[in-house]
Amino acid sequence: MEKLALSIAHDLYGGVLGQEGWHAALKRIRDLTGAESACTVILDRRAPAAAVGDHSGGDERAFDEYTNRYSRYDPAENVRHRLQLGNWYIDWQWFTRHALDRDPFYQEFMRPYGLRSVHALPILKNGVAECCLSLQFPLSQPDTDEPSKSPLLRLLAPHLQQAATLRHEFLNLQQRAELAQQLLDDFSFPLLATDAQGRVHLANRAGATWLSLPGNPFGASGLKPSRAGAGSRLAEALVAACTRRTRLATGAHVDSARHRSATR
Repeated sequence: MEKLALSIAHDLYGGVLGQEGWHAALKRIRDLTGAESACTVILDRRAPAAAVGDHSGGDERAFDEYTNRYSRYDPAENVRHRLQLGNWYIDWQWFTRHALDRDPFYQEFMRPYGLRSVHALPILKNGVAECCLSLQFPLSQPDTDEPSKSPLLRLLAPHLQQAATLRHEFLNLQQRAELAQQLLDDFSFPLLATDAQGRVHLANRAGATWLSLPGNPFGASGLKPSRAGAGSRLAEALVAACTRRTRLATGAHVDSARHRSATR
């Protein structure tokens, strides 16, 4: 059991940088629990409603319809704020089977896709986004809470939480990096960030184009050897700029302003 849980956890952590790992993990969880389909449901505070993320099994149209229309009518949305990390949400335990059978969400969305119940495990809550593992069970399967009692899923719970957190942080970093690169690319002239040896660590689009031209002084390992005076002056300028320890004028101005305010 532990080896199986670690194998699935390996897929989850492998999916931090892409979707393949999570898809594989969801498929294995679905097979082990008897769920008709499995997915992640994500709520971004900046979005109007929850959306389906990675998914396995089921009808692709159901995931699209849930994201585009039905998520806002899901009874789980009314109790989402009460759900704690690591504690299972089982729809019929929260709302009773009688109430769910009369609910429009179940009549108009769940039943046409042959689905009877939903079990969900919150795995991310950070004030900005929420995510849960959601399992959907078929009409042919009677109400049961066995998946939430599964020793395998209990072993997987902390890995699901950690992998979801890492993935969310990575996606945030990726979005910031893409935005920063877009801002740099908006400049029409070359911009390069180098170290004292002339190794280029960052370049905007115009800079990358310039670096590809013959005759530029920068190589993969730093400044290219040059006997010309211009090359020597550039090397000296880089060393001076990258090793400068003098206080910037703006910094001195800020410090003096703080000193004046502190003495009043």
